[in-house]
Amino acid sequence: MTHRMPDASSTYWSEYVQEPEELYRSRALRFREDNKDAWLRLIGAGDGMRILEVGCGSGLFCHRLAAFLPHASVTGLDRDAGHLHYAAGKAREAGLRCRFVQGDALALPFEEDAFDLCYSYTVMNFCDPSAF
Repeated sequence: MTHRMPDASSTYWSEYVQEPEELYRSRALRFREDNKDAWLRLIGAGDGMRILEVGCGSGLFCHRLAAFLPHASVTGLDRDAGHLHYAAGKAREAGLRCRFVQGDALALPFEEDAFDLCYSYTVMNFCDPSAF
């Protein structure tokens, strides 16, 4: 079953489903410093890469990538403006260089070959997998 997501300008998810701080804390349980070598190796992330996270939510994974790979260029994409606002604020607080872009996983607003690595943690369950 394909789920129809709210309009890209929406804050539906961050207001009614999972607030940004809650999402941030839950992802912090998964992507920790003590297991960073395993998940960086698993996804093939390296310092100096141009990395895109599709469905970045409140930005925890982007923040971790930027902290652990200081020469990487990290971009997060999400539909929800509330989560992106939170992500950008947390990046500023921590002094991390991350870019956050509002957009649709099925119509990426980037040039071809703009990234060396594209990662997504929980987007496929919200859209048609063949389109994704």
